[in-house]
Amino acid sequence: LGGKGTRWLASWFRGARAQRGVLPHSIPRGAAFMSDNAVRRLKKEDMKNSLQYCESLVRRHEEDQYLCAMLAPEGTWAPLMTLRAFNIETATVRESTTNETTAAIRLQWWRDSLEDIYSGTPGDSLKQPVLAMIYVLLHRHYLPKELFMDILDARDEDLVVGAMETMEDLLKYSDMTQGRLLELALHTLTIHASD
Repeated sequence: LGGKGTRWLASWFRGARAQRGVLPHSIPRGAAFMSDNAVRRLKKEDMKNSLQYCESLVRRHEEDQYLCAMLAPEGTWAPLMTLRAFNIETATVRESTTNETTAAIRLQWWRDSLEDIYSGTPGDSLKQPVLAMIYVLLHRHYLPKELFMDILDARDEDLVVGAMETMEDLLKYSDMTQGRLLELALHTLTIHASD
C-alpha cells in the first residue's frame, strides 16, 4: 500500500474530518444517510485490501494516471485511485465479456450496486473492492450519483454503437466518461481558506 493511501486510511480511522483552517468544498448531502457505524462495519483490513486492489488496477492499466495521482494534493490519493479503478472496471466490461448481453448485464450490476450504496443498503456490493471504496468516499465527500450514472450510460452506448462516427460523438463520449470522472475527482478536493 502506497504511503499516501496509508496516510489517508490512518486519518480516516482517527476520525479526522477536516484540518483547522480547511473548509470542505461541499457538504456531504449525498452521503448523509451514512453514520460512522455504517462505514466502520467495513473492517480496517478490508478497506486496506480494497485500496490496494484499486492501486494495483490503476498501476497496471493506467500507469500515467497512477503517476499523476502521486503529485496530487495530500488526502486525494485514495479518492483518485478509487475513481480511476471505477473507470477501468467499467471501461473494460466490453472487452472482458463474450457478448453484448453479458456486458449489458454487468453494467446493470454496477448501476444496481451504486443505487444500493446511495440508498444506504449496500449489502453484498461491498465485497467488490472498488464499490467498497466508493462507499467509504461517500461518507467523506459529496459525489453526485448522476455523474456515476452518466459514465455507465456512456458505457452502455459504447456496447451498441462501437466506434464513434463523428467528432461530435467522440467529444460527447469523452465528456460523459473522462469529463464525469474529473468532476467526481473535483468533488473530493478541499479548498483551503487562503485560496
